[in-house]
Amino acid sequence: MRISLDLFANMLGMKTGEVLHALRTGGELDGELLPATLRRKIRQTEPGGSRPSLDVPLKEAVDFVDKLKERTH
Repeated sequence: MRISLDLFANMLGMKTGEVLHALRTGGELDGELLPATLRRKIRQTEPGGSRPSLDVPLKEAVDFVDKLKERTH
């Protein structure tokens, strides 16, 4: 199962644009690499081009969110 970038951002408590910015400026969020699926897709997008269909496997999304939560506890 895959989820949209919007839902992934919501899971992180962020706006979609904040996640997009992190993807476009190094692919990290709070020192953790964002899921590989998103990093690959964002690299395939041409600057100024249309936004790709950014989605992520649910398992990757949950693993990433859990990893960030572990760092804050």
